[in-house]
Amino acid sequence: MIKFVILSPCEDKPVVTTTTTTTTTTTTTTTTTTTTTTTTTSTTTATTHCTCCDSCKCFSKNTNVTLEDGSYRSISRIHIGDRVLVSDRDRIKSSSVLAILTHLHVPIIDLINLYTTTTVLRLTPAHFLRVRKQYETDNTYIKASEATIGDYVFISSSFNIILDQIIRIERHTMINESVYTILTLEGTVVVNDLIASCYGTYSHSVMHVITKPVQWFFWLLVKFEFYQTAQWCSLFLTRLLEWYNHILNIRIHPYIYFLHESIKQF
Repeated sequence: MIKFVILSPCEDKPVVTTTTTTTTTTTTTTTTTTTTTTTTTSTTTATTHCTCCDSCKCFSKNTNVTLEDGSYRSISRIHIGDRVLVSDRDRIKSSSVLAILTHLHVPIIDLINLYTTTTVLRLTPAHFLRVRKQYETDNTYIKASEATIGDYVFISSSFNIILDQIIRIERHTMINESVYTILTLEGTVVVNDLIASCYGTYSHSVMHVITKPVQWFFWLLVKFEFYQTAQWCSLFLTRLLEWYNHILNIRIHPYIYFLHESIKQF
Protein backbone atom coordinates (compact mmCIF):
# COMPACT_ATOMS: atom_id res chain seq x y z
CA MET A 1 0.00 0.00 0.00
CA ILE A 2 1.55 3.29 -1.08
CA LYS A 3 0.82 6.89 -0.30
CA PHE A 4 -0.33 8.92 -3.26
CA VAL A 5 0.59 12.60 -3.23
CA ILE A 6 -0.55 15.08 -5.84
CA LEU A 7 1.57 18.20 -5.89
CA SER A 8 0.14 21.54 -6.88
CA PRO A 9 2.01 23.07 -9.82
CA CYS A 10 1.75 26.52 -8.33
CA GLU A 11 5.10 28.23 -8.67
CA ASP A 12 3.84 31.64 -7.65
CA LYS A 13 4.95 33.30 -4.50
CA PRO A 14 2.87 35.68 -2.43
CA VAL A 15 2.71 39.08 -4.06
CA VAL A 16 3.83 41.68 -1.58
CA THR A 17 3.10 45.36 -2.07
CA THR A 18 4.99 47.79 0.13
CA THR A 19 4.18 51.46 0.54
CA THR A 20 6.65 53.68 2.37
CA THR A 21 5.92 57.20 3.58
CA THR A 22 8.79 59.40 4.76
CA THR A 23 8.60 62.72 6.56
CA THR A 24 11.78 64.80 6.26
CA THR A 25 13.50 66.47 9.18
CA THR A 26 13.28 70.22 9.44
CA THR A 27 15.43 72.21 11.89
CA THR A 28 14.80 75.86 12.64
CA THR A 29 17.29 77.80 14.77
CA THR A 30 16.94 81.26 16.31
CA THR A 31 19.11 83.02 18.85
CA THR A 32 17.08 81.57 21.68
CA THR A 33 15.19 78.55 20.34
CA THR A 34 16.00 75.45 18.27
CA THR A 35 13.08 73.39 16.91
CA THR A 36 13.67 69.93 15.39
CA THR A 37 11.17 67.78 13.48
CA THR A 38 12.16 64.08 13.48
CA THR A 39 11.97 61.98 10.31
CA THR A 40 9.17 59.42 10.41
CA THR A 41 9.01 56.41 8.10
CA SER A 42 5.95 54.17 7.92
CA THR A 43 5.75 50.99 5.88
CA THR A 44 2.56 49.19 4.94
CA THR A 45 2.77 45.68 3.52
CA ALA A 46 -0.12 43.97 1.79
CA THR A 47 -0.10 40.35 0.68
CA THR A 48 -2.32 39.01 -2.08
CA HIS A 49 -3.30 35.48 -2.99
CA CYS A 50 -2.03 33.66 -6.04
CA THR A 51 -4.99 32.61 -8.18
CA CYS A 52 -3.55 29.14 -8.74
CA CYS A 53 -4.25 28.21 -5.11
CA ASP A 54 -7.94 29.17 -5.21
CA SER A 55 -8.69 25.63 -6.43
CA CYS A 56 -7.79 24.04 -3.09
CA LYS A 57 -10.84 22.51 -1.40
CA CYS A 58 -9.16 20.66 1.39
CA PHE A 59 -8.60 20.06 5.08
CA SER A 60 -5.77 21.26 7.28
CA LYS A 61 -2.77 18.94 7.59
CA ASN A 62 -3.58 18.39 11.29
CA THR A 63 -7.05 17.01 10.55
CA ASN A 64 -7.69 13.54 11.99
CA VAL A 65 -9.41 10.92 9.84
CA THR A 66 -11.34 8.16 11.63
CA LEU A 67 -10.18 4.70 10.59
CA GLU A 68 -12.30 1.56 10.33
CA ASP A 69 -11.36 0.42 13.85
CA GLY A 70 -12.34 3.79 15.36
CA SER A 71 -8.79 5.05 15.81
CA TYR A 72 -7.53 8.33 14.39
CA ARG A 73 -4.78 9.14 11.93
CA SER A 74 -3.62 12.50 10.62
CA ILE A 75 -4.81 13.11 7.07
CA SER A 76 -1.20 13.72 6.06
CA ARG A 77 -0.45 10.07 6.97
CA ILE A 78 -3.40 8.49 5.18
CA HIS A 79 -2.60 6.08 2.31
CA ILE A 80 -4.55 4.87 -0.70
CA GLY A 81 -6.39 1.70 0.29
CA ASP A 82 -6.75 2.64 3.97
CA ARG A 83 -10.20 1.88 5.36
CA VAL A 84 -11.83 5.01 6.80
CA LEU A 85 -15.27 5.89 8.12
CA VAL A 86 -17.75 7.53 5.76
CA SER A 87 -21.43 8.47 5.76
CA ASP A 88 -23.72 6.58 3.39
CA ARG A 89 -27.51 7.00 3.44
CA ASP A 90 -27.58 8.25 7.03
CA ARG A 91 -25.40 5.49 8.40
CA ILE A 92 -21.73 5.22 9.24
CA LYS A 93 -19.68 2.56 7.45
CA SER A 94 -16.10 1.96 6.37
CA SER A 95 -14.77 2.50 2.86
CA SER A 96 -11.44 2.51 1.04
CA VAL A 97 -9.49 5.67 0.28
CA LEU A 98 -9.37 5.87 -3.52
CA ALA A 99 -7.15 8.93 -3.98
CA ILE A 100 -5.41 11.61 -1.94
CA LEU A 101 -5.08 15.13 -3.29
CA THR A 102 -2.30 17.08 -1.65
CA HIS A 103 -1.34 20.72 -2.02
CA LEU A 104 2.03 21.16 -0.32
CA HIS A 105 3.29 24.52 0.94
CA VAL A 106 0.53 26.64 -0.57
CA PRO A 107 1.89 30.23 -0.59
CA ILE A 108 -1.28 31.78 0.84
CA ILE A 109 -4.56 30.06 1.67
CA ASP A 110 -7.70 30.99 3.60
CA LEU A 111 -8.89 28.49 6.20
CA ILE A 112 -11.98 28.42 8.39
CA ASN A 113 -12.14 26.99 11.91
CA LEU A 114 -15.57 25.62 12.83
CA TYR A 115 -15.93 25.08 16.57
CA THR A 116 -18.70 22.88 17.95
CA THR A 117 -19.40 21.87 21.54
CA THR A 118 -17.19 18.79 21.13
CA THR A 119 -14.69 19.35 18.31
CA VAL A 120 -13.14 21.77 15.81
CA LEU A 121 -12.52 21.38 12.09
CA ARG A 122 -10.21 23.53 9.95
CA LEU A 123 -10.92 23.50 6.21
CA THR A 124 -10.94 25.72 3.15
CA PRO A 125 -13.98 27.99 2.61
CA ALA A 126 -15.16 26.19 -0.57
CA HIS A 127 -15.17 22.70 0.94
CA PHE A 128 -18.58 21.16 1.65
CA LEU A 129 -19.81 19.66 4.89
CA ARG A 130 -23.16 18.29 6.00
CA VAL A 131 -25.23 20.81 7.94
CA ARG A 132 -28.73 21.38 9.27
CA LYS A 133 -29.42 25.10 9.36
CA GLN A 134 -30.75 26.49 12.63
CA TYR A 135 -34.57 26.40 12.88
CA GLU A 136 -34.79 24.12 9.83
CA THR A 137 -35.37 20.39 9.45
CA ASP A 138 -33.67 19.68 6.12
CA ASN A 139 -30.13 18.35 5.95
CA THR A 140 -27.86 19.63 3.22
CA TYR A 141 -24.24 20.06 2.18
CA ILE A 142 -23.01 23.65 2.19
CA LYS A 143 -19.66 25.35 1.80
CA ALA A 144 -17.75 25.98 5.01
CA SER A 145 -17.91 29.72 4.27
CA GLU A 146 -21.74 29.53 4.36
CA ALA A 147 -21.93 27.97 7.82
CA THR A 148 -23.10 30.24 10.62
CA ILE A 149 -23.10 30.10 14.39
CA GLY A 150 -26.09 28.08 15.55
CA ASP A 151 -26.06 25.69 12.59
CA TYR A 152 -25.85 21.99 13.35
CA VAL A 153 -23.21 19.67 11.93
CA PHE A 154 -23.30 15.88 11.93
CA ILE A 155 -20.98 13.97 14.25
CA SER A 156 -19.98 10.32 14.10
CA SER A 157 -20.08 8.82 17.59
CA SER A 158 -19.61 5.06 18.03
CA PHE A 159 -20.96 4.47 14.49
CA ASN A 160 -24.02 6.60 15.28
CA ILE A 161 -24.83 10.01 13.79
CA ILE A 162 -25.67 12.83 16.19
CA LEU A 163 -26.10 16.59 15.86
CA ASP A 164 -23.64 19.10 17.29
CA GLN A 165 -24.04 22.88 17.17
CA ILE A 166 -21.50 25.35 15.81
CA ILE A 167 -20.64 27.79 18.59
CA ARG A 168 -17.76 29.76 17.08
CA ILE A 169 -16.27 30.45 13.65
CA GLU A 170 -12.79 31.80 12.97
CA ARG A 171 -11.17 32.73 9.67
CA HIS A 172 -7.42 32.63 9.14
CA THR A 173 -5.05 33.37 6.28
CA MET A 174 -2.16 30.91 6.36
CA ILE A 175 1.20 31.15 4.61
CA ASN A 176 3.12 28.14 3.30
CA GLU A 177 0.44 25.73 4.51
CA SER A 178 -0.12 22.15 3.30
CA VAL A 179 -3.70 20.95 2.84
CA TYR A 180 -5.22 17.60 1.91
CA THR A 181 -8.41 15.94 0.77
CA ILE A 182 -9.30 12.32 0.05
CA LEU A 183 -11.71 10.64 -2.32
CA THR A 184 -14.02 7.77 -1.34
CA LEU A 185 -16.68 5.92 -3.30
CA GLU A 186 -19.40 7.44 -1.10
CA GLY A 187 -18.07 10.99 -1.56
CA THR A 188 -17.90 11.56 2.19
CA VAL A 189 -15.39 11.14 5.00
CA VAL A 190 -15.40 11.48 8.79
CA VAL A 191 -12.78 14.04 9.83
CA ASN A 192 -12.35 15.25 13.42
CA ASP A 193 -15.56 13.26 14.04
CA LEU A 194 -17.52 15.50 11.63
CA ILE A 195 -19.17 14.23 8.46
CA ALA A 196 -17.74 16.16 5.53
CA SER A 197 -17.88 15.97 1.76
CA CYS A 198 -14.94 15.01 -0.43
CA TYR A 199 -15.81 17.85 -2.80
CA GLY A 200 -15.79 21.58 -3.34
CA THR A 201 -16.62 24.13 -6.08
CA TYR A 202 -20.00 22.74 -7.23
CA SER A 203 -22.71 21.29 -5.00
CA HIS A 204 -22.03 17.97 -3.28
CA SER A 205 -24.75 16.15 -5.24
CA VAL A 206 -23.57 17.48 -8.62
CA MET A 207 -19.93 16.62 -7.89
CA HIS A 208 -20.92 13.14 -6.73
CA VAL A 209 -22.65 12.47 -10.05
CA ILE A 210 -19.88 14.01 -12.17
CA THR A 211 -17.11 12.07 -10.45
CA LYS A 212 -18.93 8.71 -10.21
CA PRO A 213 -17.18 7.18 -13.28
CA VAL A 214 -13.84 8.35 -11.90
CA GLN A 215 -14.64 6.88 -8.50
CA TRP A 216 -15.48 3.46 -9.94
CA PHE A 217 -12.34 3.53 -12.07
CA PHE A 218 -10.18 4.19 -9.02
CA TRP A 219 -12.15 1.67 -6.99
CA LEU A 220 -11.22 -1.04 -9.50
CA LEU A 221 -7.56 -0.02 -9.37
CA VAL A 222 -7.57 -0.15 -5.56
CA LYS A 223 -9.55 -3.40 -5.53
CA PHE A 224 -6.90 -5.13 -7.61
CA GLU A 225 -4.05 -3.21 -5.95
CA PHE A 226 -2.89 -1.41 -9.09
CA TYR A 227 -1.58 1.43 -6.96
CA GLN A 228 1.08 2.62 -9.41
CA THR A 229 -1.48 2.85 -12.20
CA ALA A 230 -3.82 4.72 -9.88
CA GLN A 231 -1.03 7.14 -9.07
CA TRP A 232 -0.30 8.03 -12.69
CA CYS A 233 -3.99 8.29 -13.61
CA SER A 234 -4.62 10.51 -10.61
CA LEU A 235 -1.73 12.80 -11.52
CA PHE A 236 -3.11 13.14 -15.04
CA LEU A 237 -6.61 13.86 -13.71
CA THR A 238 -5.27 16.40 -11.25
CA ARG A 239 -3.42 18.27 -13.99
CA LEU A 240 -6.65 18.43 -16.01
CA LEU A 241 -8.52 19.86 -13.03
CA GLU A 242 -5.79 22.41 -12.39
CA TRP A 243 -5.86 23.55 -16.01
CA TYR A 244 -9.66 23.75 -15.83
CA ASN A 245 -9.38 25.99 -12.79
CA HIS A 246 -6.76 28.10 -14.56
CA ILE A 247 -9.07 28.55 -17.55
CA LEU A 248 -11.87 29.68 -15.22
CA ASN A 249 -9.60 32.20 -13.50
CA ILE A 250 -8.57 33.90 -16.75
CA ARG A 251 -11.94 33.28 -18.48
CA ILE A 252 -10.10 32.24 -21.63
CA HIS A 253 -13.17 30.51 -23.07
CA PRO A 254 -16.63 32.12 -22.56
CA TYR A 255 -18.51 28.84 -23.06
CA ILE A 256 -16.49 27.00 -20.41
CA TYR A 257 -17.00 29.86 -17.97
CA PHE A 258 -20.74 29.94 -18.73
CA LEU A 259 -20.97 26.18 -18.16
CA HIS A 260 -19.08 26.54 -14.88
CA GLU A 261 -21.43 29.26 -13.63
CA SER A 262 -24.50 27.28 -14.72
CA ILE A 263 -23.45 24.13 -12.86
CA LYS A 264 -22.85 26.19 -9.71
CA GLN A 265 -26.57 27.04 -9.63
CA PHE A 266 -27.56 23.41 -8.93
